Parts: sequence; structure tokens; C-alpha cells
Amino acid sequence: MKKKQSKDAKGAHCPRSQRLAGYFGGASGGGAFASVHTVCHALCVSLASFLATFGIIISDTALMFLQDYNIYFWLMGLGFLLIALALLIVGKPISRKLAVFNVGLLIASAPFLVAIEMTAALVGWSIALSVVLLYLKQKGVIP
Repeated sequence: MKKKQSKDAKGAHCPRSQRLAGYFGGASGGGAFASVHTVCHALCVSLASFLATFGIIISDTALMFLQDYNIYFWLMGLGFLLIALALLIVGKPISRKLAVFNVGLLIASAPFLVAIEMTAALVGWSIALSVVLLYLKQKGVIP
């Protein structure tokens, strides 16, 4: 029985698994749009800190309205982590250390763990920090 194949832009046949990986790759790339908030926030806070050194005080809470939507951003991060884990299971080249690092960040920033917020933050940051230290040790940066 023949596998279904579609033609790519050049007319060559592309297996279904490659097309599926392409779709997941597109979804992951689209998720990079969410990181724009992080970059914008870092620039805003950096600018406010730089100006504060000269005595110019500005409000760096211009993006505070996004606080109301933090559960949606967290769920989006979880969704992209699940996609990355699915690709890891399938055997695609995804960094295991980066996936574990992201798990730590998601635990540390879980918005619904208010009752055990400090414990979740400690566990999550411990996971993330241990992955960073393991990476640095493997690269020979730390002995």
C-alpha cells in the first residue's frame, strides 16, 4: 500500500511526516511572535533604568494591561512546550535541555499556583538553573 504524498513547490513528492513536521515548525515559528512582548518589556525597563541613572523618572508600567492576560500567555507557552515535546518524541532535533529549561520556567511562572507560589517558583527556578549549570559545565565554562 502506497503512502499518500503531496507535491512540494518544486513538484517533488513530500512524505506526510515531513509535511506534518513543517506544520509544527510553522506553528512554533508563529509562537515566536509572543516573544515580542518580552523583548519590548526588556527594552522599556532598560530605558527606564538608564534614564533613572540621570534622575529622569518615567513609568515603566506601560504594558501593565497585559497582566490581565497572563494565564493566556502561560497556556500559550504550555502549548508550544507540548508541541516541542511531541517533536522530541517523534525524533526531531529538539534540545532536551531547552525543553527541561522551559518546563522549569513554566512551573516557576504558573499563574494558578497562588497558594504555593514561592514553592513553585523555587522548584521551577531550581530546574532552570540546574539546566543552565549543566549546559555551562558541558561547554567547559565552569569546572
